[in-house]
Amino acid sequence: MVIITRSRKYRRYTCFHWPYILLFSLIFLTFPRTLFGVVRLGDKLPVLQNIGVVPLSLSSSFSDDGDLSRKTEHLRTAFSESIRNSFRFHILHDELIEELWQSYAGRKELIEEYALSAFAHLNITLNDDVLVFTVRFLSPELKPMLQESEKWLRKDFILANYEEISQWVSSLVYRLINRIPIDVSITSVQGKYLTLSGGFNQGLQVGDDLDLIRVKIKALHPALHTWRSFSTRRLGKARIVESKENVSIAKLVHLVRENSVEIGDGAKSQDLLTRLRFARKEQKPSPRRSGEKIVMPPIYSEAEGDKASPAKDQLEIPLPPGFSSPAEWLASDQHVKKDPQGQVVDGKDKDLDYYLTTFADDLSVYVGQWGWSYSGPGSTGSKLTWYHIMNTVGARITRRIMPYIKYGFGGGLGLGKTQKNRGAYVGYDGHARLYWEDEHYLLDGLVQKLMAGGHAAFTGIGVSHEGFGGFDAIFGGIFLGLKGQFAMEESGSPYDWFLEFNLTPLSLGRVGYGNETHLIRSSLGWKLIWGAYQKHGARQLEWGAGWSYGKHSFFDDSSKLTSMSQYSLYLLGRWRF
Repeated sequence: MVIITRSRKYRRYTCFHWPYILLFSLIFLTFPRTLFGVVRLGDKLPVLQNIGVVPLSLSSSFSDDGDLSRKTEHLRTAFSESIRNSFRFHILHDELIEELWQSYAGRKELIEEYALSAFAHLNITLNDDVLVFTVRFLSPELKPMLQESEKWLRKDFILANYEEISQWVSSLVYRLINRIPIDVSITSVQGKYLTLSGGFNQGLQVGDDLDLIRVKIKALHPALHTWRSFSTRRLGKARIVESKENVSIAKLVHLVRENSVEIGDGAKSQDLLTRLRFARKEQKPSPRRSGEKIVMPPIYSEAEGDKASPAKDQLEIPLPPGFSSPAEWLASDQHVKKDPQGQVVDGKDKDLDYYLTTFADDLSVYVGQWGWSYSGPGSTGSKLTWYHIMNTVGARITRRIMPYIKYGFGGGLGLGKTQKNRGAYVGYDGHARLYWEDEHYLLDGLVQKLMAGGHAAFTGIGVSHEGFGGFDAIFGGIFLGLKGQFAMEESGSPYDWFLEFNLTPLSLGRVGYGNETHLIRSSLGWKLIWGAYQKHGARQLEWGAGWSYGKHSFFDDSSKLTSMSQYSLYLLGRWRF
């Protein structure tokens, strides 16, 4: 009787608790993923496309050290510039990252709305008299994925100038990026066509050949749990047929086996110039600890995909004339550059390129023929003459200020003779717009971007020796546009094209005729603009051409209706920063 009871109790015990045993087993199996980050051994390398640069992290000891605080202010800019100048990722706007990265809800929004892949982070700690610099990629859950660290004596860091610090930070960043064994990742597979997580901003051009590779995590760091090594398997080859700013389309050329390519696999381009540029920059000596040997950063090998053997050198930082020790120089405070008001300033020289890249993503210039006609009292128009064949010149810039919001402004001047050859004219045109721009892929890539927003123009013309004296006005309205890409059959070269439409029903201005000036009471105007550029890489001059046609009708204070038509044909030049 006792034995049966025990047996029943035992059976009740096992039957009642087996779901808990199964649950604990499941938790145990998934525990390494939760603890070690977003990937485990054997997982595919995550797609690193949209990167956010988080603010610099400093240990609390920096707040009591004025010399270090001044120097590290420059590091914030140097680190961000190094990530951007690598041209290997699409960098999300800094203000967006600063607002959202610290909270769970914010990071969730970055993932869902902006497809965040990872954060780039620079951390600096001070241990005794040694600075430890750690640059790393963090997962959206803020778990370290890949990192590089280096130490620097405090006194030697303070003695280094701003240019040396910038070069050293760039070298550390490139060492981190060169550990990634692929250039771009495959984000979608549609038959024989692949979508890649990089475009011409990352150095990919139409016609580039790609090696398709599957990369998996082979080993993790035993203490940090970051990626330590990778295993690779070749899948085939592809060729880029279309390239946009941060996305490319490639066509499969050869596969090791059918249907072997999947989302998340990688691609490596033998034509990618940024990899060679990383290697060249890493060969430059950077400021190190005085009296110690320098270990050069590993050089990426194009052929093998490995790192070359470290080189060694020695570098001494000389003191300025008149100082016998670093302490004496630091006490003089002459190592810090200040403005006339005594404020510490960045030691980097600000050239024209610096200011242009601060306010513009691209700069366009045009030169060509501008003509017009006026109907109303004193009707007249422009006359085409051989010495005014290129009678207009102008420029405009655009800049992205938020993930989907851009601004643009520009203007131009024109001059020439009137139809009756009695008078002359001088005209001007300025515009500003704030608009939404989103990427799409329509009509097999012919249309790739849609634009909509507000448009304002300040324009006018002065005419001499004619019944029509000219006009000047401020117009306001809406702006719509399309952008896309096409390739010529013969050369295969890609071209960027754009189509813009301005509708301006709002006006404030005046028009002159009959030796009198009349106020504009109401108006309605529109303008259509089209153009195309032959696409090249970033920081290369791109040439193109375009035309425009527009018309404005005015009701003035004399209740008379007048209208002005304008056209232009021009050559275009564009420089993308």
